[in-house]
Parts: sequence; C-alpha cells; structure tokens
Amino acid sequence: MGYIVRSAMLGESTSWAMDLAAFGLYVAIALILLSIGQWITDKVFLPKAKASEEIGTQANIAAAAISIAIDISIAILIVHVL
Repeated sequence: MGYIVRSAMLGESTSWAMDLAAFGLYVAIALILLSIGQWITDKVFLPKAKASEEIGTQANIAAAAISIAIDISIAILIVHVL
C-alpha cells in the first residue's frame, strides 16, 4: 500500500481539490484491487485453508510468501497501469 500511496503523491500539483480527489480515487482503487488479490490468494492458491489462519495462527511461511508476492505484484500493476 505504501508503494501505491507514494506513486499517488508524485507529480506536479494542480490544485488541492484535484490532488486530494485523485489521491482518494487512487487509494480506493488500490484497496479494492488488493482485497480482490487477497481473495484470489485464498481461493486459488490456498483452497482448503484461509490465508489469515495459515499465516497468523500456524505461522506458515510459504503461505505468507505467496500472499506477499501477490500483493506486491498487484501494487506494481496498479502503479504502472494508473
């Protein structure tokens, strides 16, 4: 999320209203797409378990690595597409 927020703040400033609106839209899209990515991680890569349970309760490093890789990939796509 930090990478996405950083890229939303880069660039020339036009006006406070337009900058805040663009920033809010960028962050909202990022939250939605990252949530979808987490859902895809749960359904596709960990179909028999929840990622939150595997990572938090059972300390499954492989599940954490998959989740992190997908989140970073989605963040990079968001930054370069938007």
